[in-house]
Amino acid sequence: MSKQTNNDPADRADRLFDLNGFQTGLPMDKKRTLSVVLAAAVFLICSFSGPALGLDVPRAGTALGLVLAGVVLWVTNQFDLVVGSLLIGIGAIVLGLIPVSDFQTKFGTSSFLTMFGMMTVSQGATHTNITRRLAFFFLYKFGRSPALILLAVCIVTGIVSAFCSNLATTVVMSSICIGILIELNEEKGKSGLGKAMMLCIPIFSMVGGMALISGSPSMNTVGVTSLEEATGGACTITYGQWAAVGIICALALTIPTWFIYKTYFKVPHKSEKVIEPEYFKEKLIALGPMAGSEMRWIITVALMVGTMVAGVLTTPVASLLFGFITICPIIGTVKCSEAMKGLPLNVLMVSGMAPIIALLFNEYGIGDWITRDLAAHLEGMPVFVLMLVLALFLTVVNNVFANATAGIIAVCVAAFAPMVMAMGYNPSIILLPAIFMGACTVVLGVQINVVLTYDYGYWEMKDPVIPGCIISVLWTVIICIIAYFVGPLVGMSYYL
Repeated sequence: MSKQTNNDPADRADRLFDLNGFQTGLPMDKKRTLSVVLAAAVFLICSFSGPALGLDVPRAGTALGLVLAGVVLWVTNQFDLVVGSLLIGIGAIVLGLIPVSDFQTKFGTSSFLTMFGMMTVSQGATHTNITRRLAFFFLYKFGRSPALILLAVCIVTGIVSAFCSNLATTVVMSSICIGILIELNEEKGKSGLGKAMMLCIPIFSMVGGMALISGSPSMNTVGVTSLEEATGGACTITYGQWAAVGIICALALTIPTWFIYKTYFKVPHKSEKVIEPEYFKEKLIALGPMAGSEMRWIITVALMVGTMVAGVLTTPVASLLFGFITICPIIGTVKCSEAMKGLPLNVLMVSGMAPIIALLFNEYGIGDWITRDLAAHLEGMPVFVLMLVLALFLTVVNNVFANATAGIIAVCVAAFAPMVMAMGYNPSIILLPAIFMGACTVVLGVQINVVLTYDYGYWEMKDPVIPGCIISVLWTVIICIIAYFVGPLVGMSYYL
């Protein structure tokens, strides 16, 4: 029998330290090593430089270093979001920054369970034909030209994403649209319709996701929970308040966004080959009558949204109740095992740690320290301008660090909310546009939601940059205008 060499994968996989990543799937290459070294350096520098940095509370430097170390792991994209999240949570306990009891309380009051319930409900859309039925119906009614086919896809994606997670919506809609592009003989890499359609699917999943808190629970609930924790429960955004502003925003953004992508990628209103309406009608007929599972899911979603908007049930209770119903025997929609596979645990963990970050910022004065100089420049600024500045800030930061949005939202809201309160303003309405834009990372193609359609081959990484920059600014302005005028009508005053 020949002796195994060090070049044998099995031999290397069984070593004490898994540097090659055979078991963890995380080989410590140059990029990951640099990420770890940078995180450690940031932690050590902050830990030993607290007073020099102007942090007055004892051990504030350690708390800041811990949070920033987690942020470094998030924004470098070399590790799963769970790694940075657990580093902050467990690190806070091990370093004695917070007691275990506080950690358990804060995690229990986080948006983790709310998101868990909402995302479980959304799995029903991916395991039934309801999305395809809605898509083919709109395409049959309105898909008379490439530009109108694109508009129909945008509208359907937005509607579905208002009740289903952005990622699930993108996966389902792209699988539908690839057949349309093939039928139209659209050439990969050259087709303007192909580029616009495959980019508009993730873009409009974000548009629909802002309509309701449950539309993009992985981001929306993090923002709301971070706001509640940062203000000690004094300020929040109810499901109904969010819906009143969010639905109007989603409607207002639809046509301008479609027009920008249609124009930028030169999608024609006429084409040599147009799919006849009968094509979509046949697809719709092939689905057959609406199945019982589809009807059950529609009823489940309608009841969940209705009870939350009407205030009959709190958002966490309604989310868990209807999440339970979704996987329940007889009245459920999807197998529990399948629903659990579709849940993004990495984002759920970030949401669970959001209150921990807010607690560290409050307990150690980090939030006040971060915003001390900024507040001096913002003091006396009109409400709308303040709203716009903070929303633009979060828009820029989240588009730069495209796949760390949940963590960035948690950190920024934890820092900004106390500052806004100190200025005498209500952070619920001032930060609402910023929280909305926190989930809208539309500039870079590497963003996890956008990149899902990349492998179809219709667009290149440079394609989303320019239209993404345009709509980022446009969305921020439109959302701020709507929040400014609609917010007070639903009980969100400008001042405390």
